[in-house]
Amino acid sequence: MNPVTALGVGVIAVVSITSHEAAPGFMADRLGDPTAREQGRLTLNPIPHIDLFFTILLPLFLILSGSGFIFGGAKPVPVDVARLRNPRRDWALVGAAGPGLNVLMAIGLTAILSAATLMGVADRSSSLTEILAVGTLDPYSIRRRGRRRTPAADVALRRSRWCGARAVPC
Repeated sequence: MNPVTALGVGVIAVVSITSHEAAPGFMADRLGDPTAREQGRLTLNPIPHIDLFFTILLPLFLILSGSGFIFGGAKPVPVDVARLRNPRRDWALVGAAGPGLNVLMAIGLTAILSAATLMGVADRSSSLTEILAVGTLDPYSIRRRGRRRTPAADVALRRSRWCGARAVPC
């Protein structure tokens, strides 16, 4: 991976992880629980969300070991269910905030990647395509118009299965 691609992927990863962790805090704050705001965790600044093991050590170990599969995480934003106005409904909304934001970001990056490809700004081998494809619903690996996925896409799909709440590979 060239340095431009690595930098772009790093920026997208930091923005994605930080916003994924902050989204439940913003939702909880809106629904009556100011716990994250009171603890200074209601921010898009990545520093308060860093977890020593899941943000630094695990990705570093995977990179140094030559793994083709790298993942990590961040500290969850604290939410006090008892402070929510309607705890049963609001807890579900708080839980859906992070994954919902991930889906919206994937759709947005997919639209940008598709537009760049159609306009000829990027092709399948460009750095822009590699950077944007990190967080997208990659149009090259999805079955479209009767075309089959490539063997490489099948391997990537098999490697991307997740189990449990901490995103541990199956």
